[in-house]
Order: sequence, then C-alpha cells, then structure tokens
Amino acid sequence: MAFMHFDESIKILNSIEIKNYKKLIGMLASEFGLQAVVLHSEKRSDFNEINNVINLSGRTTLAEASFVIEGARFFVGNDTG
Repeated sequence: MAFMHFDESIKILNSIEIKNYKKLIGMLASEFGLQAVVLHSEKRSDFNEINNVINLSGRTTLAEASFVIEGARFFVGNDTG
C-alpha cells in the first residue's frame, strides 16, 4: 500500500500538487498494484474520483492515522523527500 499524507500545516494544496499526487497514485496502482490511502486532518474530496484510493481524510484520529501508516509498505508525504 502507498499512503499519501498532507501535512496539517498545509491547508490548501494547489492544483499542481494535486495533479502530481494523482499521477503518482495512478503509477503506483498500475505498475505495482498498490492501493493509496489519503490521510489529512480535514476532509478532502480531491481524490474521491480516483479508482484504487481509500480516502480517510478528516475521518481518523492521530492514533488511528499512525496505525494505518504503521501497516504501510511505504509512505509518501509532503516532507518525505
């Protein structure tokens, strides 16, 4: 599984960032058969139309999000380099 996490300090993602995350999700799904999980402190609908995405934005506590991340094969986020 691949996990997308948006840093809580970034409240608005511009369309280029969203577009790049969507491309990455598509590539990970088609090339590696991975499913993305979107985590964010606020509910986001930007990713609802993408297949193979579990959108948990605004629906998890910090403890629940850490549990989800713990089970990830890898993690992609704003600050993961």
